[in-house]
Amino acid sequence: MADPLRSNVAPAVEQHAAAKRPPSGKTAGSRRLSIQLHHRFGAAYLVLAALVGAAVGLFVVFVGHQSSSTPTPRGQAWSTFHPERSGELAAKEIARHVSPQYRLANGRQLLEAVAERPQYQNVEMNFNLIRPSDAQSQRDLALLPIGNGIMYILCGTGQNCSIEGTPSPRRLLLVRQEAIELALLTFKNDSAVQTVLSLLPPTIGNQGQTTTSAVIFRRIDLLNDLNRPLAASVPGKPPFTPNKLTQSAADRIREISDPAFYAYQARTAADGTPYLELDPIG
Repeated sequence: MADPLRSNVAPAVEQHAAAKRPPSGKTAGSRRLSIQLHHRFGAAYLVLAALVGAAVGLFVVFVGHQSSSTPTPRGQAWSTFHPERSGELAAKEIARHVSPQYRLANGRQLLEAVAERPQYQNVEMNFNLIRPSDAQSQRDLALLPIGNGIMYILCGTGQNCSIEGTPSPRRLLLVRQEAIELALLTFKNDSAVQTVLSLLPPTIGNQGQTTTSAVIFRRIDLLNDLNRPLAASVPGKPPFTPNKLTQSAADRIREISDPAFYAYQARTAADGTPYLELDPIG
């Protein structure tokens, strides 16, 4: 069940994390997480620059904003968790709820999810560009509008938010399951959200090179899952750990997230707008 994580052509496996849930105050731990996140995006956005004006007229992947109002089967609650707020504040509640449920085999937290609007240095990201590594011409490219979006940064305690320790295919799948649960809870509890983007922990290669991947869902991608209980898409009971992941759960994770799984590079458009250049993995 080998499962590569990220790279522009041949994605590498993910790294392992043992993160503790940060306290609500501005402690040294929370400052460290802030520094990690800034470094993770900062280096990429400052170094990489690209003109995307020529791509604006290319094929567009339209965001489907459809309602998930189909009722859950009678007598069966969709989920026992419901955030008290909406928008970005609800996403922060969801991140705080979901992160502690995903753990390493030793019981320590797998990673921390940080929720915000898709942006970098207070500049909104309003689109991404799909550019497959085997693209032959501009006709192979497509714009992926974000619309009303939420972004989750999944951060471990290793270098640049990577997950410390020995990587494994099962743990990578568990990270992808967390991205699925974050997206489903976000869409279900806020009908205005159109896109949920989760940045997965980066891979640090043997020679120090960093590769990055993301799971990006549009609401239309998850309509079927939104119309049945959360447990149908995220089976089992927390805490979720790699050793508890069953074959049926692994197959379900792949089925849902493979079409939304990308390697990415951070870029900047001619007008200064940041965006992600995406290469499909799944």
